[in-house]
Amino acid sequence: MSEAGRALDALVREFYQVWFRFHPERAIEVGVSGYEGRLPAVDDDDVGALTGWLETAIVELEETDYEGLDGEERIDLRLLFGACHLEHRDLLEADWRHRDPVSFLPTPVIHQLMVFPQAQLRGALESCLAAVPEHLRHARAQLATVPGLVPKLWIDAGVAGARQGIEYLTRLNDQALLRRQCRNPADVRPLADQAGAALADFARFLAQDLGPEAHGEVAAGPVRFARRLTQRHFLPDDVDALERAARAAYEQAGSELDALAAAVVGKPNAAAWLAQLSIRAPLTAAEQLDLARAQCEATRAFVGRSGIATLPEQAELKVMPSPGCVLPRGCAPDYIAPSYGDPRLQGAIYLAALDAGLASRMPAVLTGQCLRRGWAGSHLQMLAAAGGAAAAGLARRLNGSTTLGRGWPLYAEEMLHKAGFPCDQENRLARLIEQRRRALLGLLDVALHLRGLDPGEAMDRLASEPGVSRERAFSDVLELTQRPADALAGVTGWRALWCLRDRVERVEGLSTRQFHDRLLAGGPIALPLVAEQAFGPQAWQAALERLLQ
Repeated sequence: MSEAGRALDALVREFYQVWFRFHPERAIEVGVSGYEGRLPAVDDDDVGALTGWLETAIVELEETDYEGLDGEERIDLRLLFGACHLEHRDLLEADWRHRDPVSFLPTPVIHQLMVFPQAQLRGALESCLAAVPEHLRHARAQLATVPGLVPKLWIDAGVAGARQGIEYLTRLNDQALLRRQCRNPADVRPLADQAGAALADFARFLAQDLGPEAHGEVAAGPVRFARRLTQRHFLPDDVDALERAARAAYEQAGSELDALAAAVVGKPNAAAWLAQLSIRAPLTAAEQLDLARAQCEATRAFVGRSGIATLPEQAELKVMPSPGCVLPRGCAPDYIAPSYGDPRLQGAIYLAALDAGLASRMPAVLTGQCLRRGWAGSHLQMLAAAGGAAAAGLARRLNGSTTLGRGWPLYAEEMLHKAGFPCDQENRLARLIEQRRRALLGLLDVALHLRGLDPGEAMDRLASEPGVSRERAFSDVLELTQRPADALAGVTGWRALWCLRDRVERVEGLSTRQFHDRLLAGGPIALPLVAEQAFGPQAWQAALERLLQ
């Protein structure tokens, strides 16, 4: 490692040692111990200190000897610089503490302790639960500063999330992990009740005190939207061109969906087909789990047999029922990557559809989830990243991009079907419904943040799509408003992967396996950075130009 590389490595380590104090939940996510049981810092002193620290980090990164770094190190530098700049500008221009009730909800941090295998539960859970009332008192004080800044949608989501949190805490003692790791699980009950009461007070505050005055905007605006496109996803800020690509994806999925429906039910109406499927007797939760597990094993065998990607000799993937929804954005996370340094490389899929809805009557919905998250999708991404040194650093593990984080799973499902993985008409139906929904989310991303679309209209538009419930539409629109440009970047990544693969296989003569292995070794970060490093800037530019032509 060069002197510049050693200096960058030391800077990254120092940065995250401080940054984790303000974002302890992210430390748990990447397997850094010592932060369990802490809630994110929200008071003015802490956020002021974080803002100052980000300013210092930006200056130090700007002074780093970029020319002295190798290609992989330059990616790490660009990722960290982009993340620092985005967070710094957001704190100065759109401080979430005065606008976003959902981000104050403590339940996701509690949930982390239950689902992340590297988290140390004993003692951390009690500490976290005990801190909830004071944390939510800070939340009320921050949100009450300028209540008119809070969007009505986020008030509704905060109330719904608080109520979900109360329900989750009520069932906390039923968690098997709690019974195994805590000396006396019964001691948790009073703390959980106290935290639940604080959540109930928070919900009342949002609905009764804040709600009548809340009329804030959800739109990020062109500057912030472009900033996220260029500094998180490293895409061009030509929103019109990206929007055209998303529209083409939406129209193609719709055309294929209409043709498939016409062939099966005699008319180009997927909704009519779904109505026929909905009269089936639902699968039980146990049957859904058995089906998902069998599907994952079939996918693993197919990937190994077909040679479309390299799988490690030893790796595991558990399929489990979701322990419950903790946010109105949905039952997340639905996939947990192997913890860093785990020799078993054990990941987990949490099925979020164990209910009487569409997935219980249409097994292909569960199949699609397993394909996108399993041995060809997210799990393959994380296994490939774990096998190489480039993706192991904190800068990459903490700065993912939807260009690959969402783009690859969509690509993987489609790629499997094209490669010969068993796919009947219902599998195609489920895949096309998901592709059409994701493409529409990319279009709505632009419309909400740049075109003045009302969130209620966006929900109506989504709910009119085949297979999309009103609850799913609410969750999708909430995420769109809170994470500008992510949906558009996800669609771009999915479509760009096909263009890039065609270019690399045709011009450079790489096999499909070589393309996948080289691409995934960089980790699920911004596709442009990975593609330029793996295949050269010319290959990425050619793929992008083809996509946006």
